[in-house]
Amino acid sequence: MAETRRFDRNSFKEWAGHPLTALYRQFLRDQREALKEQWASGLEMDLRSQTKALLMGELSDLEWGDVAKFYEIEREEGGTSA
Repeated sequence: MAETRRFDRNSFKEWAGHPLTALYRQFLRDQREALKEQWASGLEMDLRSQTKALLMGELSDLEWGDVAKFYEIEREEGGTSA
């Protein structure tokens, strides 16, 4: 994997608490909700739209544990990733 910026719990908390992050997460939730409403109204959803809705949900709910697990930070910091 390419070299990445060093992530830590505190920088994630700063990012997660930033007003622009809140707007971004709300945008993802709103788009996902729009797709769900289209599906509920009977519109057939293709695989791309279904995948997009799932991904938006995961990204809008991103937590420190997800980042730590991906980058295997718990091993490096000697603690848990949650």
